Amino acid sequence: MFVTLGTITYGFRRLVERLLEILPPGCEVIWQVGSTDVSGLGIESQKNIPSDAHREEMRRADLVIAHGGIGSALAALEAGKCPVLVPRESRHGEHVDDHQRQIAARLDGLGLATGRSVPRLTAEDLELAARQVVMQRDGLPPLRIAAAA
Repeated sequence: MFVTLGTITYGFRRLVERLLEILPPGCEVIWQVGSTDVSGLGIESQKNIPSDAHREEMRRADLVIAHGGIGSALAALEAGKCPVLVPRESRHGEHVDDHQRQIAARLDGLGLATGRSVPRLTAEDLELAARQVVMQRDGLPPLRIAAAA
């Protein structure tokens, strides 16, 4: 499993704590935590992973879990993964606004991701997402995500 929290200056410890509650025992996890303080949680993590290694970890993983940032979402899709996207929330001081909720909800609605808030995230969500793949097909127009008029 590959968990990526991005590299912005806001922490996202709530997601790490929730994952530690629901992950199956013995699950191998690569944690890219950015500025999130994970002290005392008993995990080995990396603040930043170089972009080539980041893409490779996504490709190798059975499951990708990410904050709701568009860069991480698109990288997971390009790696053939149907990511679990858990948006940061401004009311918890995790971002300046709630645009990540919109991204996660839209990709979830398109069937390209599983979008969940931290408290709604379940082990079943992780199992379902791990069984899904995203395939690119030649000759199709590129994916275009636009707001409804």
